[in-house]
Amino acid sequence: MLQRVFGEILKARGIGEDTDAASQAASDLISLFQHGIRDERQLLAMLSGRSFP
Repeated sequence: MLQRVFGEILKARGIGEDTDAASQAASDLISLFQHGIRDERQLLAMLSGRSFP
């Protein structure tokens, strides 16, 4: 699930996988997950700036 969310975040932000921005996105995603946010749509919305149905 986290890999799928990560891919969607990169796509929404328009960044490549091997960039500093991608590393930061991964760090942010893991941090939110570790703090108890486990809903895929919520993670996507929080990290991509878009809402997901």
